[in-house]
Amino acid sequence: ELSDATILGKSGWIFDCEGAFYPDFSWFGKHVNEISFIPRMKPRSRFLRGITVSLATDFGVGSYGHFVYDVIPRLHLFYEGGFSFDDVDHIVCPKPTKGHAEFLLTELDLPPEKMVWIDEHACLRTEKLLALSFPGTRRNYPKWMPRFIHSSFFKDLKSPKKSRLFVSRKGYR
Repeated sequence: ELSDATILGKSGWIFDCEGAFYPDFSWFGKHVNEISFIPRMKPRSRFLRGITVSLATDFGVGSYGHFVYDVIPRLHLFYEGGFSFDDVDHIVCPKPTKGHAEFLLTELDLPPEKMVWIDEHACLRTEKLLALSFPGTRRNYPKWMPRFIHSSFFKDLKSPKKSRLFVSRKGYR
C-alpha cells in the first residue's frame, strides 16, 4: 500500500510520492537497465480520491497475451490479500483489445463504475494505492496462475457441457 503514488502511462508504472520508480510492479522487475526511458518529470495528473488498485502492466494495452497472463492474475493476488471490490474506489486497468480480451474482462464481473482505463497518456495520482506485484517473473509464471485463469472463466468445473458441435471439413481445402 502506497500513499500519494503515481501511476504513469499505459505500462502502469508506479512511482512513490518522492518520484522513485518501483520496478517490482512491472514486467521488467530487476531488469530496469532494459527500460529505454523512465520519465522523471510527470505530466499533469488526474487525482483519484480514496483507495485505488492497479491491475496495469507493461504491454497490457494492445497485447492479448500480456493482458491474459499479466493483468488477470493480479486479481488472484488482490483476492489472496483479503480484498474485495467493495474495499476499493477505483480499479486501474489497461483497456482490453477489442474482441476476446474485452469479453474476458466482462466475464470477471469487475464493477464498471469503478474502472479507470489507462493508455499511453495516463498519469494518475492516487490517495492510496494497492500496488499488486507482477505475477511471477518475466517469462516465468507461477503454477497457480493457469488454475486461476481457468477457474475465473469456468466456474463449475465438474459439469462439462453435454452438447457438442461437429463441423465437417469434407469438400473444403
